[in-house]
Amino acid sequence: MNPQIDPNNCSSCGNVCPSGDSCSSGSCVCTYSTCNGACVDLQTNPGNCGTCGHSCLGGTCVGGSCQPYTVASGARAQDLALDASNVYWTDYSSPGGVRQCTIANCTTPITLASGQNTPDRIAVDGSYVYWTNYGSSGSVMRCAIGTQCGSSATVLASAVDATGIALDAANVYWTMYQSTGMGGVYACSKVGCGGTPTPITTSTTYGYFDIAQINGGLYWTYNGGVLSCPTSGCTGAPNPVTPMGMSGVAPYYIAVDTVDAYFTNGLPNYPVDFCSLSGSSGVATIASTANGYAITVDATYVYWTDITAQAVLYAPLGGGTPSTLYHSSTAYPLYVKQNAIAICWTASDNSVMCRAR
Repeated sequence: MNPQIDPNNCSSCGNVCPSGDSCSSGSCVCTYSTCNGACVDLQTNPGNCGTCGHSCLGGTCVGGSCQPYTVASGARAQDLALDASNVYWTDYSSPGGVRQCTIANCTTPITLASGQNTPDRIAVDGSYVYWTNYGSSGSVMRCAIGTQCGSSATVLASAVDATGIALDAANVYWTMYQSTGMGGVYACSKVGCGGTPTPITTSTTYGYFDIAQINGGLYWTYNGGVLSCPTSGCTGAPNPVTPMGMSGVAPYYIAVDTVDAYFTNGLPNYPVDFCSLSGSSGVATIASTANGYAITVDATYVYWTDITAQAVLYAPLGGGTPSTLYHSSTAYPLYVKQNAIAICWTASDNSVMCRAR
């Protein structure tokens, strides 16, 4: 035993250096990095991954990079929504439910609603969770965050084939997609509309699919492009965001920022495309992809799920070579959402997963 270099007897018998320290000249010395007075390995420490204070939430840290982790599993996870600390998702069964759990270190999810008729798309504000129940007996529903509403969640409106959902400070908006080709966009106050929603616009030709809201504008997809109206309603026909009659445009899901609309495109070859919200520019491609599905956007990147590649991918807003955020050899990701601390997604193995930023 050499008290000058022995970390278990540094300077004197029984003086054990803290984890990560070595003993040099009889003094304990941190061989890694010091974060808040603790010696940590930034390559492996999940609370200080890459840099001090960078938490991997519920994931591990490998090579200084946070790894994806499973938040919850077991239900038929469909769409999801995030607030600052929680993830909410729909269980696309009949009957199905709506669940909530913390993004970091989820233990037991809370069942907010049960007995729902194929709950599909979901959105959240500071007080409530809202979702659409799809099908001929569809509806738009609401339940307070953290409350076990059971089968008694509030029905805001009956809505046949309600699909996409979006919120602003006062209202909830949704698209109606019917197999007959009829569609519409509707609005209801968040506190209720007596079961009679306000039509923003209707169509006897097209079924409307996904929807997003920003700065008083609504933007939605249909099998032919992207349309828009003010949240106050269209005074005539909806405004075309993508050129009307443009070939090779069949958007699925949509995300918006203050400048552009981003969407996964069913034709041709499933690219991820974007165009100006004003409709003043044509459609440009962010990236080619095998089978782009759901999509979300932040200030820097567009993120999307690719069912064929079984991956969550991302690329710069202006376009570029996609990078892989997550890949699985056993299940494909479905819906993807993001907030300030994490990117989260649902997968075909009935799991909800996240990766810390």
